[in-house]
Amino acid sequence: MSASKAEEIKEKARKLREQAAAASKREAAAAAGATPSTEAPTEEDKTRALAPVTSAPPETAVELGQARVTTQDVVRAMVVRLLTDVTFANKIKADLRDGVR
Repeated sequence: MSASKAEEIKEKARKLREQAAAASKREAAAAAGATPSTEAPTEEDKTRALAPVTSAPPETAVELGQARVTTQDVVRAMVVRLLTDVTFANKIKADLRDGVR
């Protein structure tokens, strides 16, 4: 095999790896429901993005036998439920569609 043929094969392999990586990123973004946005964030978006991570009501921690339950704990549990429970996922999608915040 000539050197130029070997270089062609290496270049083709490199391009295929790049295409596969790009496709993988697109699939991961699609699976996560991400869509590229060209709009600037609104004030509401900025406010929600900066919402503090606080604690859930103390009663929740008492019921669970824990010292405290943070909002992050609650969100983590909801995300797991969202990814595993189709009925819950459909309710969340409906809320998002209806503008429930």
